[in-house]
Amino acid sequence: MFFEDLDIIKVGKSHYPTMEVIMQNVIKSYVAKVDSKKRVTLKSTLFDYYQVEEFADGKLLLSPRQLTEPFTVSENTLSMMDSAMENYKEGKVSEKIDLSMFED
Repeated sequence: MFFEDLDIIKVGKSHYPTMEVIMQNVIKSYVAKVDSKKRVTLKSTLFDYYQVEEFADGKLLLSPRQLTEPFTVSENTLSMMDSAMENYKEGKVSEKIDLSMFED
């Protein structure tokens, strides 16, 4: 995924607990303005959907999200396709459909 370019460093002082921070190279940096309807426009994003986390200090964290898993077929659909192929191999098929009336 996109975690290959991340560097994990430990931050903290000797009298504070240490925590791991993920450092990632910044690709773009720009100022975005909140409009009158409290919306922010993102420029040239890689994803269509983002999970937004808002912190008490005003920071926003955007994490890319996908609503469905890409390139997946449900188990039900796969089962139906398998059944259809078994019927085809056994010769259980309908008669040919005449599409000649649709020719130019």
